Amino acid sequence: MSTPATKRRYERFSCDILMEARRTGLASLLTRKNLGIRLVDMSEVGIQFVARDRLEKGAKLVIAVRIPRVADTIEGTVVIHWCLANGKSVGEFLAGAEFIKMPDGTLAKIQFLRKYVRSPEYKLRPGAGFVPPPDAPAPPPKKPDGGGITFVDNPRT
Repeated sequence: MSTPATKRRYERFSCDILMEARRTGLASLLTRKNLGIRLVDMSEVGIQFVARDRLEKGAKLVIAVRIPRVADTIEGTVVIHWCLANGKSVGEFLAGAEFIKMPDGTLAKIQFLRKYVRSPEYKLRPGAGFVPPPDAPAPPPKKPDGGGITFVDNPRT
């Protein structure tokens, strides 16, 4: 019996990287809100990410993921296939999406990111795998907009 995992053409890889996701079309004119928080995993055909809001199936988003260590970004348009409440964090959602549009060169960037997140350099970066002790002070509050990446319109798409 085949399972969804055996039907995959591309292997997913885990990564914990800040990202941005914004609505497309008319919905983007109403709000420029960043709906993405961080990437959970990725492949050449799709992504799983943590979202700020529940996203409806079929919604189209423009995403931007900054590649650590290099001045480059993975960009593309995705369509949401599923979105569920994140059991680990109240007010966050896990979403799965498929790429429907990618600029030339995006596959090479995804393959570079796959190699990088599997490297010792990535695994030994500050904060990797760090779990604070129970008596540690709480981290500072997050910025309301998610901070991190600045989303810019891509004139190439």
